[in-house]
Amino acid sequence: MVHVVASCAEGRSIADPDLLAAAFRRADERCGRLEHVRIHVSGAGARGVLFLSGMAPEAAQQYCRELFEQAVMGHPELTGWSLSHCAMLPVT
Repeated sequence: MVHVVASCAEGRSIADPDLLAAAFRRADERCGRLEHVRIHVSGAGARGVLFLSGMAPEAAQQYCRELFEQAVMGHPELTGWSLSHCAMLPVT
């Protein structure tokens, strides 16, 4: 599981977490590594957890960064968003 935090420098908040989750899913269509997405949005930005299959921790973090970039580039509604944090969540 990878924890991601995004923010929007231009102050464009999104009210629907499904918009960002769908953008991640579309960005992953080619590779099919994304099993599940949980997103929470607020006026300050968004935070979520991406569940990926079959990846080493470092590769999973890099893949999440790439997914975020592709998701933002593919949606004008997400213009100005940037990835603030991307880290593995400890699994216990």
